[in-house]
Amino acid sequence: MTERKTEFVDIMLPVPIPQLFTYRVPIDLTGKTQPGQRVIVPFGSKKILTGIISRVHEKAAPGHRG
Repeated sequence: MTERKTEFVDIMLPVPIPQLFTYRVPIDLTGKTQPGQRVIVPFGSKKILTGIISRVHEKAAPGHRG
């Protein structure tokens, strides 16, 4: 049995906060993401934003709730 790898992406979003936002990649998209791709992500409880992937990695952000 192979271990499933959990991927995370750091995303640049068009918000007035100078930081990247880390999101967990859905299991069906693992291995299919790369820097520079445009993505649609939830932001807050009601917003959906389009951003750009800056980095793909395997480390959850501090306080990530999964």
